[in-house]
Amino acid sequence: MPEALAKGDIPKTSSLAQDGYALWLHSTKKDGKTFKAAEIASLALPEQKQVGHSIGHALVQLHNAMSGITELHASHTQPYADIKNVLPDGSLYSAYINLLEQERSRIPPDPLSRPVHKDFNISNLLFSGLEVCAILDFAEQSTHFPEKDICDITKECPSLQDFIISAYEDKTDHSIAPHRITLGLAENALYSAVINARRGASESEKAAQKTLVQHLSKLGYEIK
Repeated sequence: MPEALAKGDIPKTSSLAQDGYALWLHSTKKDGKTFKAAEIASLALPEQKQVGHSIGHALVQLHNAMSGITELHASHTQPYADIKNVLPDGSLYSAYINLLEQERSRIPPDPLSRPVHKDFNISNLLFSGLEVCAILDFAEQSTHFPEKDICDITKECPSLQDFIISAYEDKTDHSIAPHRITLGLAENALYSAVINARRGASESEKAAQKTLVQHLSKLGYEIK
């Protein structure tokens, strides 16, 4: 296991503090390697199954561990507030957000208040062989529905989705809801579209917006 070598408060004058970071930590390095999404896609099916099962089991352990951190249970944030603050008046994305908020309102309180990693992508996992050995970067941790972490990684590695879900459900009493996977993917597409719009990357924005509309349609919303 990595060991903490030093820690402290980030100075309030630092740009990191202005971005919301409060603490720094220096620890020993954990051995392991990362995979790229293309590398996952090139694996043989039995290897993808092994990787997916390992990720699912690791995610259960992570969620169980995070459930004991009381500060996370109190870290509720207003959904989409960060995006709303940067959208111009009359933005098309405001209408999309209204639909996502409608969908979130149908979710019972318990799944919405589960502590999650919230940036559970393939680059934040370390592997020993085909097994997860470490999870990195908890800067975005918050409360959300557990499916959020699953859709973050399956956005990049869709071939792993069924393997991750089956392994996750095998180790927990929480049943993964397909419509919440779709909602999480729609949220990811929304953020991607808005970020690309602000960067002036119009083609990437259009692609993300198309994906967003597809997921909203899958949730039953007719987009004209």
